[in-house]
Amino acid sequence: MNDFHGVLAVLCTPFFPDESLDYDSLQRLTDYVLAEGAHAVVCLGLASETNRLSEEEKQRVVNTVVAQVNGRAPVISGLQAASTVEAVRLARWLTDAGVVGLMVLPPPGPVDTDGVVQFYTLVADAVVVPIMVQDCPQVVGYGLSAGVIAQMAERCPNIQYVKLEAQPAWPLMEALRAQLGDRLAMLVGWGGIGFIEALARGAVGCMPGADAIGPMRQVYDRYMAGDVDGARAIYAAILPVLVAKGGNLQSFIQSAKHLLARAGAIDHATVRQPVTPIDDRSLRELDTWSRLTSETLSDYAATVEATQKH
Repeated sequence: MNDFHGVLAVLCTPFFPDESLDYDSLQRLTDYVLAEGAHAVVCLGLASETNRLSEEEKQRVVNTVVAQVNGRAPVISGLQAASTVEAVRLARWLTDAGVVGLMVLPPPGPVDTDGVVQFYTLVADAVVVPIMVQDCPQVVGYGLSAGVIAQMAERCPNIQYVKLEAQPAWPLMEALRAQLGDRLAMLVGWGGIGFIEALARGAVGCMPGADAIGPMRQVYDRYMAGDVDGARAIYAAILPVLVAKGGNLQSFIQSAKHLLARAGAIDHATVRQPVTPIDDRSLRELDTWSRLTSETLSDYAATVEATQKH
């Protein structure tokens, strides 16, 4: 349960139209991503609108997801905190709640190198589960260098993973590989953009939104089976949807919830305010790309099946 690889589903947080939390939809969404082939389930991530949840809501989300998964897959939780004291407290209660890994976001900047290293060291020392360092300069305001991550990994044996959100991800991947070899397993985020190249450069998986799990699982399975062209064909089919979801976190969250509601995985596409809403024209465009992706994947599957019969 501590080997994180493949396609790890980052759950959104479903809300009713009045913005109260919809726990029934959260349970259904958890089952949905597992049925779609997720290797692990991630709650309280950036795409989960975690910064808009109360302490009580965060606790209930984690308890709901852990209970619903019921040992079928690893449950990882994001950890976002502005102070080291708060981060250590959160790490302890999250692991007590049953999560088997922590994806830890750096504290909001500006923070100097010593402060960042101490932050991660104290969090890692507080728990025994694997720690995933989440590098996300788009949200935090600064990136983590390979040298800083290496320092943290050298101090803390349970810092075992890195999630790379920056685009492109490969410069940091190559720098980490040069400094640490295979010491840290690397995964890519930001909706799965760059997944094929990341796999080619040694990534062990990706962490897309909950709406993209099925196709991403196909990409991963085909790539790992040596069918790189097949993996590229599936990735090419879903890429327009990944791009159409937008280049910022808020548009990504709204788009993912729209697609999940349309698929019946959650009841409502509500996001907590304030946000700049995606207009109807953009949603129609997203729906069009989603439909074309489904048709392309169906045609590709039929072609593969016919080829195998002959």
